[in-house]
Amino acid sequence: MRCSFCGSELPENATVCHDCGMTIVNDAASMNFENSEIMDERGPDKGKVLGLVSMILAIVALVVGLILSCTCACGSILPGIVAIAALVLAIVALVLSKKSGYGNGKAVVAIILSIVSIVAMIVLIVLNVILTPILKVFLLELMNEIY
Repeated sequence: MRCSFCGSELPENATVCHDCGMTIVNDAASMNFENSEIMDERGPDKGKVLGLVSMILAIVALVVGLILSCTCACGSILPGIVAIAALVLAIVALVLSKKSGYGNGKAVVAIILSIVSIVAMIVLIVLNVILTPILKVFLLELMNEIY
């Protein structure tokens, strides 16, 4: 008989492998893994897909928000709304995963990215609202001096 873990030759009545220390299963029925089903008592992870979706939304909101905020003051509003939706979805995904007995790293990442995106959008909107009139005045004065 051989150890199913390390392959060492063992006596027929061995219960523990002398090389690797693993417990030896002698019952032929218990060694038939094809017919045995390993059931997870936790059930399916109900928040896994939702966590992935929320993470993708959070990334899109952050990237698109940063790009659009360079063009106009209102360019950060839509990505900010998407970031809020991603935050809500991520929280729901995390709660569903926790209730199923799982962790959900994607939902945690989505929560962090959504919060960063929301804060960035607020800062960019405020900066656009404050800086736009100042820049207009500065550019007008500069143009008057040139012409």
